[in-house]
Amino acid sequence: MNFISHQAAQLEITRCLEEPVSDLRTNTEGSLNVFNAAVSNKVKRVVYASSACVYGQARYVPQDELHPTNPNWPYGVSKLAVEKYADIYTAYHGIPMVGLRYSIIYGPREWYGRVLTVFLKRAIEGKRPVIWNGNQVRDFCYVEDAADFHSIAIENEEIESGVFNVSTGIGTTIRQLAETVAEEFQLESPIYEDLREGETSREIKGRKRLPLELKRMVLDNTKARRCGWKPKMKLIQGLSKEKKWLLEHPERWGRMRY
Repeated sequence: MNFISHQAAQLEITRCLEEPVSDLRTNTEGSLNVFNAAVSNKVKRVVYASSACVYGQARYVPQDELHPTNPNWPYGVSKLAVEKYADIYTAYHGIPMVGLRYSIIYGPREWYGRVLTVFLKRAIEGKRPVIWNGNQVRDFCYVEDAADFHSIAIENEEIESGVFNVSTGIGTTIRQLAETVAEEFQLESPIYEDLREGETSREIKGRKRLPLELKRMVLDNTKARRCGWKPKMKLIQGLSKEKKWLLEHPERWGRMRY
């Protein structure tokens, strides 16, 4: 077998806070099972999903791969542990293992739960986006751009191992995102809800503001660009593509997961 692409994970932040042991078993123990299978089957390369959550609260932005890793959620701890195990397996077994530290990956087939999906779901129902504070900064990378670097990580044998940020390097505030969605759907300005971290929204049924919220998350993608990759999709274009997909598949977003 030439390679393994390991992209499976438990992604829901509320679940990792409520069930940290389950999160650890799925993400860390599950990844160890994959790494052991790679050793047993003499796999030549492993590309696995990591996350921007390994960094925790940003000390500076954009965050490069040398930024300190200090996760603020159990999910980030479980993914950082995977990176450390990958380094050990590379050193001990000689299998190149490449970790992709994804920023916010969005686009068609995205699951319903993260902020952009909540904005879009409300928008197609004719409802304005709801924001809390709105100053949080995120780096939105279109799924096809992420897939392009994934292919490079598999095919380029000069990439021996290590971690790479997969991102745009462009920060967008949640307020800007909400205003963009409102404009795309010709809605009035977003609704501002006074909600503290950990509290449940009165405007959005079943929605809670995450505790220990990341204030800024913008990833420096210089290292990935050196491999001949660059993100191509502008946020407004990617948002339009996800909107089109959602209008064609509204049944896919029946239950919120986050």
